[in-house]
Amino acid sequence: MTRDGGIQSLTERGRFAAIRYCLFKSDSPVWKTDLRKELIGLIHKGCEDSRIYSNASDFFDLMIRGLQSGIDAAIGMSDVVALLSEREFINALWDTVTSRAIQYRMQMSYIEARQLLVQNGVPEDILPLTDELKLRAEDDARLRANRQNATPAGS
Repeated sequence: MTRDGGIQSLTERGRFAAIRYCLFKSDSPVWKTDLRKELIGLIHKGCEDSRIYSNASDFFDLMIRGLQSGIDAAIGMSDVVALLSEREFINALWDTVTSRAIQYRMQMSYIEARQLLVQNGVPEDILPLTDELKLRAEDDARLRANRQNATPAGS
């Protein structure tokens, strides 16, 4: 988490399978020992450290991709869903990735990722929306309602 591009490199095919296993399999030593606390503590530091923030953001993106289609042949969607039971970890990751301003064009992807996490069993209360995400969700709902109201009857 402290190395530039550390998590990003996990997306390289055929490389770092053991690290992916440790991070995404709930029965790995990362989740069954004190390493869990260390990882969560490190993720929290991403609120102040840009390198850790970048890796936490990449971890979050990889996790969301894993929920949608699995990560690789060895780590499927069910493995990522099992990881969602680590509430303290999920809360730390969410708090960190939303601790900085999010570009307007990216805000909906965070809102949709949050919805996917909730659909897969993460309680909404550990995924609080920042003010900017609340505003964006409200804007999006308003736009959808306006589009729906503008659709002629019978269409």
